[in-house]
Amino acid sequence: MSAFENKILYRKDPVYDKLAARLRSNFSAFASHVLLEASSAGCNLTWCDVDHHWMPFVPRCAFCSLRYDMVGKTETFSDDVGNVLRLSGLSFPSSRSAEEAAVLAAGLRSNVSPGRGDDHGDDGGRAKTARYFSQLDAGARTALYELYKLDFEMFGYSASEYL
Repeated sequence: MSAFENKILYRKDPVYDKLAARLRSNFSAFASHVLLEASSAGCNLTWCDVDHHWMPFVPRCAFCSLRYDMVGKTETFSDDVGNVLRLSGLSFPSSRSAEEAAVLAAGLRSNVSPGRGDDHGDDGGRAKTARYFSQLDAGARTALYELYKLDFEMFGYSASEYL
């Protein structure tokens, strides 16, 4: 959703102005563009030569070949900061209360994803995603899910409400 909104709908990056004009800021047209680009590129588990803003995550990471201590998500960033610090043997200065630490973590989170709006993991983000997906026919919804299926599985997301 963020690639569509930031690059096409709100045109936050002038590099995408021509594409946005061609797609007329239409999510269905954007989804068709992404699917055509992925099909033309022959995307698979190890290769997907499409724009990196909508490239599936799996081909660009070594998720299965590296030992991760944790996987963080933007939806749980505040909690994840604490986990990273704990795993690193670090902590917030003892003079900070838990509440101050949470505020600091939330501030860090807002710097990581400025202007993102709703996250995919909260109710508002899921509702927004469902609204976008409701604009697509069943074939397009299924094709998008198939393209990003391993991303859904890898990060523990469910697509059932979008399909």
